[in-house]
Amino acid sequence: MCVCVAYKQEIVPTHVERKNTNTNTHTQTGNHAHTHTHKQEIVPTYGDNPIAIVSPDAGGVARAKMFMEAMTSMKVQNISLAITIKHRVKAGEIEGMNIVGEIRGKHCIIVDDMIDTAGTLCKSAESLKEMGALSVSACVTHPLFSGPALERIGNSVMAHVVVSDTIPIRHNYQPGSAAEKAVKEKIKIVSCARLLAQAQKF
Repeated sequence: MCVCVAYKQEIVPTHVERKNTNTNTHTQTGNHAHTHTHKQEIVPTYGDNPIAIVSPDAGGVARAKMFMEAMTSMKVQNISLAITIKHRVKAGEIEGMNIVGEIRGKHCIIVDDMIDTAGTLCKSAESLKEMGALSVSACVTHPLFSGPALERIGNSVMAHVVVSDTIPIRHNYQPGSAAEKAVKEKIKIVSCARLLAQAQKF
């Protein structure tokens, strides 16, 4: 699910459905690609500062743990796991947030399966910064980018948003807009072609 070869080199999660003879489940397997991007392009900018892989909710812990393990296998050190507990007002809108784990003084990477309007993601990033994170980036599989998503990302505190190319990103934004800033400066796209080809072997 998380194509993890990018965060040390770049990072882009890829949602791959894996056939399993025992269970008919959505197995998250793409940790390789996203992590690679993060490792090579983003992690080097962190210096010796610690990193926290952040799950946006309890249901995403397994995904975040896979991402962290992929990063660890690529020799990324001083890395830990954290979980956000959000208090929602309604869908896509949160009133507050608590953290399980330590994020103060760390570079945080939020790992999720998709971005819709980016409201919750941007609010989470803002809360992490307020709680002492050195920086916040996101590694997400499917970039829906509905409605004001690009504008929100462009105006957000997030340094990078690494996504896969499962969904084309719109380019009908205004020059000089927050959406243009998001696409040109913050969003990094990682191809999932290789992972999909590998998935066909199962």
